Amino acid sequence: MEGKIDLNLDKKIPFKNYEIIIKRNIHKIIPEWSDKELLFKEFTEGISNKLVGCRPQNSSDEDLVIFRLYGNQTELFIDRKQELLNVQFLYSKNMAPKLYATFENGYCHGFITGRTLGTKEMSDSHFSALIAKKLAHLHSIELPSNFRSNGPCVFNTIEKFLNALPERFPESVKQGRYETEILSQLNVANELEFLKERLKDCDTPLGYCHNDLLENNIIYTKEKDDVSFIDHEYGTYNYCVFDIGNHFNEFGGVVVDPDYSLYPDKEFQMKWLRMYVSEKAKIQGCDDLRSEEDIELLQAQVNKFSVVSHLLWGVWGLLQANFSTIDFDFLEYSNNRLKEYRRRKKVLEW
Repeated sequence: MEGKIDLNLDKKIPFKNYEIIIKRNIHKIIPEWSDKELLFKEFTEGISNKLVGCRPQNSSDEDLVIFRLYGNQTELFIDRKQELLNVQFLYSKNMAPKLYATFENGYCHGFITGRTLGTKEMSDSHFSALIAKKLAHLHSIELPSNFRSNGPCVFNTIEKFLNALPERFPESVKQGRYETEILSQLNVANELEFLKERLKDCDTPLGYCHNDLLENNIIYTKEKDDVSFIDHEYGTYNYCVFDIGNHFNEFGGVVVDPDYSLYPDKEFQMKWLRMYVSEKAKIQGCDDLRSEEDIELLQAQVNKFSVVSHLLWGVWGLLQANFSTIDFDFLEYSNNRLKEYRRRKKVLEW
């Protein structure tokens, strides 16, 4: 990493102004581009950050550099220092693009060529096998001690989200919706304590987890017939079964009009987990000795932690509803996640 660059990429300025600021400063980041004509591209899929890409004319997307601008006050609930550690560490393991530089409200990094998966493709037999194997590799990375020092992150993360919530939404309309659509149904702080007590003795593998493995964070590169995971802002040490359960939740689509009936059935989960466990055994250089009973236990743990995932993102939606400047109905998003949380609790007879 080249170090901190003095860029003022305000998220509220018009897109064309990013071009001016980046052109003025690109020599600090990639000196050989200083006299080149640059092409720019704005990425619009994300709902947390703003992404702007640039590359020289007469070059390919392989040369794109992505400028990532943090969403409004997301530092209240995203550990941005940890995110930069993730990018640097995973780059050293050939699992993330190069980190070029940081600036006051973001950083710039390399680009992984390919396309994001569609929601339905995550349950496709070919793509799901690629994802299962890639996630086995991610979970098998040997982590330095500073990644593990605070223990698995998920419950601490939900608590951090809760602590960042305002006592009331400043807009009366949002407050009214919150009280009638969400608060009348459950108290999220009480639910967190319930889950911590319910899962406190869970004996399950820990490792580096992505924690946000939705379709837009999975890149398929056709030439290599392989997938890569991007956007590691929530990544850290966690329960591996949470990472898997969270991924399975995304089969229904998570942004607009999710259909949680598409959550994979037990047959699919068992097949997916067999591939995952088998790949982990290969990575560790040992025979796959997991019995069908072991896979059943793992599958049960995945389903329990998939419920935790709904609570986490439900609370996240409340935070975004208060702080985000992106035009998106985060309260509706939160309501959908928390409704599914309540339904899945009943299925588990909790």
